[in-house]
Amino acid sequence: RRRRARAAVLLTAVTVLTGCAPAPADLGADAAGRLQEAVWAVTTAAAQGRHDAAVGALARVRDELDQAAEDGDISVQRYRAVDEALRRAEAELTAVREAAAVAAEGTPEDVPVEEETAAPAAPAPVAPVVPVEPAPHPQEPSGPDDTGQGNQGNGVGPDGNRGRGGGQGKGEGRRSSQREGGRAGR
Repeated sequence: RRRRARAAVLLTAVTVLTGCAPAPADLGADAAGRLQEAVWAVTTAAAQGRHDAAVGALARVRDELDQAAEDGDISVQRYRAVDEALRRAEAELTAVREAAAVAAEGTPEDVPVEEETAAPAAPAPVAPVVPVEPAPHPQEPSGPDDTGQGNQGNGVGPDGNRGRGGGQGKGEGRRSSQREGGRAGR
């Protein structure tokens, strides 16, 4: 669970880093370098599980982004893209920190089981439940190798016997031979 959370923060940091890559007229080279360096600090801290350091590094990225906007080194469109990626990174990092805090609290040994499974203060989003159709039960094959008792019923069979019975079974069927451990005819 922690690995998944770290991976999410890293992915968002990489998205921010990609948003800081210089493009002609969108972002000045100096501003891009400063932003990339600050994002790298976020990525490194998050990967090492140093969440407080990652929060501080995210604040530095935000400061660098605002400074680039003040200096005119970033376009409005690029600013919005990086700002949105920063917001996602901040939200994910907050979720990771909360999960780590809950895990660090632990539970005393004398706490009943019901209390151990209590929901955290900020539940993670849950994917909607999609009903699944049960798999069909396989039927035993029937065919020429079936050694059942034959039809003793009153239905009309393929020979047109009009329900007079008279099945021509050859002994115990497959099911009873399986119950007997494979010994047919006893």
